[in-house]
Amino acid sequence: MIAYNKIKKSRIYFLGFILIGFAACTNFKGSKPSETMAKTGGIPDEIEDVSHSQAFEKGNWPKENWWEIFQDENLNILAKKAIDNNFSLLVAKKRIEVSYQRANQVKSSLFPHLGSFFSDNYEHLSKDSIDRFFPSKVPAVINQVDLGLDFSYEFDFWGKNRKAYLSSIEKMRAKLAEKELIKLMVVTNLVKVYVELQTAYCQKELLEELLHENQSLLDYNALRLTRALDNEIDVESSKQQVAKIEKRLRDNEKEIALYKHQIHLLIGSSQDENIPLKKSEMFFASRFALPNDISSNLIARRADVAMQKSIVASFCYDIGVAKAAFYPSLNLKASAGVESLHWSDLFTSSNFSGNLNPSIYLPIFEGGRLRANVREKVNEVDSAILEYNNLILKATTEVMDEISTFSSFVKQCSYQDEIIESSRVKRALSDLRFQIGISNIKELIESKKELIESTFTQTQLQKNKSLSFVLLIKALGGGFEMEEEDDN
Repeated sequence: MIAYNKIKKSRIYFLGFILIGFAACTNFKGSKPSETMAKTGGIPDEIEDVSHSQAFEKGNWPKENWWEIFQDENLNILAKKAIDNNFSLLVAKKRIEVSYQRANQVKSSLFPHLGSFFSDNYEHLSKDSIDRFFPSKVPAVINQVDLGLDFSYEFDFWGKNRKAYLSSIEKMRAKLAEKELIKLMVVTNLVKVYVELQTAYCQKELLEELLHENQSLLDYNALRLTRALDNEIDVESSKQQVAKIEKRLRDNEKEIALYKHQIHLLIGSSQDENIPLKKSEMFFASRFALPNDISSNLIARRADVAMQKSIVASFCYDIGVAKAAFYPSLNLKASAGVESLHWSDLFTSSNFSGNLNPSIYLPIFEGGRLRANVREKVNEVDSAILEYNNLILKATTEVMDEISTFSSFVKQCSYQDEIIESSRVKRALSDLRFQIGISNIKELIESKKELIESTFTQTQLQKNKSLSFVLLIKALGGGFEMEEEDDN
């Protein structure tokens, strides 16, 4: 008996050495990613130097609730509604929950599985069946009862299950970053539309004032025509100007309606819901607060970059899972319970039943499937890294573009301020000339029209400047900050 046990143990050791030997022959050539992740996109020092700029000043990164810097209570209410009710954001939150539950499913493979079973098999055998053929003593009626527990566990020696779980965690992190990215896009679009709406309100007032002045000029020219002091050309020209302004007013009203529709969509409300969208004064700082070290810190402030980084990490763990498939897997299955033909003696010691079934599996010939699977995962990592590097380049380019755009609009607004001031002086002089009788009312009306048109142009430039202000906040991450990674 002792000799038999020694032979049995030697067979087990020999089998183990054979399995390890086959695993050692595994060739992982080409199983490492060839691409490397960029550390920074690189922003020139002169872009970050704001000491001599009239558009920028030193400051901090945008906060999470960055829209509050505009000091518009109505906008704050709309932003909160959008965050709570926007359907794209609600879908993103559900996707996070889906990825969380998938991670929990994968996590379950790290632990033993225990289940119970019960069966009550009632069977009536035919008198002439082979089971009851003479001299069999099998009774005509059999009532077999089985009750017990099943146990199974996969030993994760090579970390396959753990890496699969970590991969699912990174996928969940990617969904979290995606939600923040969608949130930023929704709020950014809301603020942009709100700026467009407020600009349209201001322009409507200017157009109504301009229409009044053009109507006054038409009345003046018509009066001169009736007194034979002027010809019909000036009258028709004035009518044409009035018609053009009326068309601009109709277009303006259509734009206001469309902006309101977009706001309803962004905040997740029905179009018939009564939402007060009145005119208000938004505060825009004269200078944009530009943070320090944009080049080195931008990566940690962009939700799209964080999302792609988690995707890269997930694919890296998938490589580990694919490599672990080359090694032996050890599984243990067991069951224990009671079995009887009678309920009355089911729980007696003599009716105990059980089994223990350890198993080892090692792939020897798979037709290149496992190696192809590893290379597939490696190429997925490489493509994800390339996309990551491209995102960093796009992020830095976006920041530089918006810095240049905002700086340009600041200068344009400054030039337009000078034009408006000149128009005001001209209007004041025309008013004075009219009062002392040197010029007629036509010159006065024309100077008023010129001032209104200059102010209209300024509202357009201010709108573009404000939109660039918002887009620069978005380019800087909109208050997002990448969380510290937890290796545990």
